[in-house]
Amino acid sequence: ENSPAALPLLEKYARTTPGISASEYASDRKPWSSIYVSYILSKVDNNFKKSTAHKTYINSASRKERGYEAFSLKNSDKSIQLQVGDILTYPRPGGNHGDIIYKIVGDTIYLTGGNIGNTVIVFTRTIPSAILKPGEKIKNSEGGYYEVIVKKMS
Repeated sequence: ENSPAALPLLEKYARTTPGISASEYASDRKPWSSIYVSYILSKVDNNFKKSTAHKTYINSASRKERGYEAFSLKNSDKSIQLQVGDILTYPRPGGNHGDIIYKIVGDTIYLTGGNIGNTVIVFTRTIPSAILKPGEKIKNSEGGYYEVIVKKMS
């Protein structure tokens, strides 16, 4: 994010969620992972609660607003069918982080997230039939585990 080539991308993401300038994200003063999620999801769903903070769309989904719902993975007693567009979230120092499932092929889920190591990353996880069983955990890219899934409900 500190490279000059990153500024146009951060400007594009920041236009989705006005209020903080791209230069603040580029200078590493503000985390930009939520504007990345907002940018991606707003391209496919105008109802998504765009924000500069992950907690905004997590809280909105917890209230079942805008067609989204949040599912806690802590002590879950239900299986959850993962789908493209789901956001897997976890706490980080100073806030939260979210990664988007952008593709599922068989048992492999493909995720993308922003502001991990100051860049956008893509990675995979193996979940049989893309069904998360009760008590099952999914490891995030930083070594911890996801705690909440934000899902678009039909």
